[in-house]
Amino acid sequence: MEKIKKDTVFILDFDGVLFDTSLESFYVMNETHCEGSTSKEAIINQKKYSKFIELRPFVTSAWQYYWVNEYTDLDRDESNYEHYSTEKIFEKTKEAEEFEEKFLKNRKILSKNNYFHKPVSAPYKFWNMLMPLIELHPERFLILSTKDEESILNAISKSVEGFSFDKNRLFSKFHFKEEGENKHNVYLKYIKGKYSDNFIFVEDSHIHIKEFYNEESVKCIRALWGYVPKNLKKNNSQLDAYKEIIREF
Repeated sequence: MEKIKKDTVFILDFDGVLFDTSLESFYVMNETHCEGSTSKEAIINQKKYSKFIELRPFVTSAWQYYWVNEYTDLDRDESNYEHYSTEKIFEKTKEAEEFEEKFLKNRKILSKNNYFHKPVSAPYKFWNMLMPLIELHPERFLILSTKDEESILNAISKSVEGFSFDKNRLFSKFHFKEEGENKHNVYLKYIKGKYSDNFIFVEDSHIHIKEFYNEESVKCIRALWGYVPKNLKKNNSQLDAYKEIIREF
């Protein structure tokens, strides 16, 4: 009997693909560093934020904000950027792990206390374009992110009134506990062969895309509107990615 071809399923990263959460991360990073001793006004420092954005493309897990924070306090120097973006940011030290623990706790506390007073997670146009498809065909979409489940669902519910993403189709920080920070490992354990035989993975991080290079069942689309180096930034690639997806329907 001929095998029935399953529909392509779309695996979507969250930060830098569906939502721009850089401002939220910047606030939480500063609050974690200052341990509550700073004001909102002091946190909004454009010079520091610009340096934060320089290293954001290399962040795949919250512990790395320990090094991003250290980098934002340094004088602007090309050698510093080279050192931090290629070496420091990948050093998972005890201090970095402790910073992550505080960072994640602070993100929950600040969100619940309405500390931000304004949206700090903004949906990209790509998310708005996809929404009608996700509502009509929820079985065709998954989210794969190192961010915690609560933060993702909270951002989505605030962006679309009356809509909630099925958390059974969300693979978040919890799923990375045993699989390290490798998205391909999570894909192999929880996704491959269970949802489809063919996938399209939309991701902004070249680090995670490289993990799928030898995976024949997955086609990768790099989200150049997300957290990528400035010389690669291409906001109109959101429409290109959407067109690639709509062809599968």
